[in-house]
Amino acid sequence: MDAQAKQLKELMGKVDASVKAKQDADRKSAEEKARKEAGAQAATQAQANAQAQQQYTAPQQSYTPAYTAPQQTYTAPSAPRYTAPAAPQQSAPQTTTPSKPNTGSGSGPISGGHGCNEGDCSDAPDLGYIPR
Repeated sequence: MDAQAKQLKELMGKVDASVKAKQDADRKSAEEKARKEAGAQAATQAQANAQAQQQYTAPQQSYTPAYTAPQQTYTAPSAPRYTAPAAPQQSAPQTTTPSKPNTGSGSGPISGGHGCNEGDCSDAPDLGYIPR
C-alpha cells in the first residue's frame, strides 16, 4: 500500500504540474493576445486620427445679401411744362404818322435769351444754352 500511495502521489504531482503548465501557457497566450490587440487598436486609432486630420475641412461660410436696390422709374411728361415768358409790352411814342412802317423784318428779336436781362437773375429758370 505504501508503494501504491507513493505511485499515486507521483502521478498526482505530474497531473498538478501539467495543469499548472497548461494554465501558465494559457495565461501567456492571453497576455500575448491582449498585447497584439492593444497594438492593433493603437494602430487603428492612430490611423483614424491621421485620416481625421487629413479629411478635416474648414466649415464653408456663405453670405447672401438681403439688400435690394429700390426701383426707380421716370415718366416723362406728356407735354413740355415750360412756356417761354411773354415778350414785355413796350409802348411806342404816340405819333400820328409813323416814319417807317413795321414790317416784321427788323434787325433782331424784341425779347430773347433766358428771360433775365439785368440785375439778379438767380430766380430765373436755367434753360441751358440758347443760341441767338
